Amino acid sequence: LALCIGLLAAHPEISAGAWLPDGVLVVDGPGLRDVPSISTDSAGGAYIGWRHYGSGAGADVYLQRLTAAGNIATGWPIIGLAVCGAAEDQLDHLITPDGSGGIYVAWVDYRDRAINDGDIYLQRVLADGSTAPGWPVNWLAVSALTGLQWFPVLAPDGAGGVFVAWEDWRAGQPSRAVYLQHITSSGLIAAGWPLNGLHVAVAPGQQVFPSIVSDGSGGVFLSWIDTRNGATS
Repeated sequence: LALCIGLLAAHPEISAGAWLPDGVLVVDGPGLRDVPSISTDSAGGAYIGWRHYGSGAGADVYLQRLTAAGNIATGWPIIGLAVCGAAEDQLDHLITPDGSGGIYVAWVDYRDRAINDGDIYLQRVLADGSTAPGWPVNWLAVSALTGLQWFPVLAPDGAGGVFVAWEDWRAGQPSRAVYLQHITSSGLIAAGWPLNGLHVAVAPGQQVFPSIVSDGSGGVFLSWIDTRNGATS
């Protein structure tokens, strides 16, 4: 209740819109939708992402944009935008603003399940629901090496790009590690960054479950669970 009152006080125009006391319905219809995510659209509204199990073989990542009045933004599909419709599952998605009114979406992708356990993919969607110019049609593979890459986390770089960190099993389960990549607003790996990501902590044991936040100066802070001392620390 306190959050709702504060929001209405800051944006009195919202009270005449589509917001309801028990929440606004984002999407409805056949299939299961779960694991929602949310981020600002930098214009008073919000982006909402979710995992959708439809009539197909796997799960897909969907995205919707709501205005400050609680309505679906102009040009956005009523059922949401399918960010990735590849075969197999797309899971564990995260979203973060791109700094220009759009949104970055990252997920774990199992389209190559026969040879890989899971890969990290990324897409940039503009405010009108279109893919950002220059970005790959079939989404950007941040890490597609053999072995499982999962638990992606995101943070804006303050210049239109994004940092992506994840837990990486490329060396096998006993050697799980945290990797980091810097992607520009054009969908390219930032100059000087390794092709398959930067190994953040080269230490004994395992580094797992990363968290990330911008440092306000174009970089990021990272934290993780670490077993270098022989126990979780």
